[in-house]
Amino acid sequence: MSTYVYLHCLEHDPPLQADGESGQHLYDLPQIREDIANRVAIVEAWSGDWSHPDHFRTNTARFLATHPKCRIGIRDEYGQEHPVEPVEPPMVEPVGDVVVRSADGNLWQPEQHPEKGRLWNPSNGNYWHTWNQLLKFYAPLTVLRPADAS
Repeated sequence: MSTYVYLHCLEHDPPLQADGESGQHLYDLPQIREDIANRVAIVEAWSGDWSHPDHFRTNTARFLATHPKCRIGIRDEYGQEHPVEPVEPPMVEPVGDVVVRSADGNLWQPEQHPEKGRLWNPSNGNYWHTWNQLLKFYAPLTVLRPADAS
């Protein structure tokens, strides 16, 4: 499921949203955060006629170059704000026969697979290796019993 992510300039009231999205999924957040952290280099590169093959990163560079010293925020298309600083998720290990609903509404469950511990999304076939990876990109998680996962 796509969740477009946009940068915002927090120096304005209300904050100004970038014209173009900086990512298409919540798992793009680490790259967006890294670009914000390296904004000085990105702004310098942008002023030298820089372009990137990934249009999301080009959108990020354009916005950062337009707002080189401003406080920047991250918000998805649904209005949820995401921290600019990297987030270390707490250790989580649900036990038993559970299903987890992630912040984007997808359901995840332990995979019936020889590689124990992997999680998968039965609706799209995606999987993560650990609960912590899932939590890092899709927090908060809601633990459900299978009967509640409809």
